[in-house]
Amino acid sequence: ERKRVLIAVNEPAEIAKFKQLLIISGFEVKIAENGLTAIALSRDFRPHVVMAELGLAKIDGHHLLRELKSQSSTKSVLFVLISRHRSVNERVHSMSLGVDDYITLPFDPHEALARLNVIVKEVESHETSPIRNNRGFSGKLSEINVIEILQILEIGKKSAVISVENGEEDGKI
Repeated sequence: ERKRVLIAVNEPAEIAKFKQLLIISGFEVKIAENGLTAIALSRDFRPHVVMAELGLAKIDGHHLLRELKSQSSTKSVLFVLISRHRSVNERVHSMSLGVDDYITLPFDPHEALARLNVIVKEVESHETSPIRNNRGFSGKLSEINVIEILQILEIGKKSAVISVENGEEDGKI
């Protein structure tokens, strides 16, 4: 099946070479010139990937992301944000909202294609691998120590209950 890519940008001429490269590479591509058009197109086109400019007309890229993730038919779509902003804070904020990748304008079409292929393959490999029932970390403390686990939780501003088992003894942190 050909992967479908919906690109939402204010100036479609800026990404014309990239669009052609995607088509040559086997993708099916549609262009939307604003956020509202992107939402409407996503219903009929059913894209695997949405690439959207942060500063879209009518609704911005972050709003588009929230809108697509709130609908059952588009909640699993991959989302790549395109922006002229190069600040780390903006990229981190966008990633925290759930974008799968962040590309700054202007971009090299071949690099963008390579990054797109990576996230598509990553999702395909998750779809073909068996689903695990447990979420988060599991394993032996000899592979990762408790301090590292606590640091990961602190950095991610997460909380957790850590169950520790040793033979018949167990405890929780």
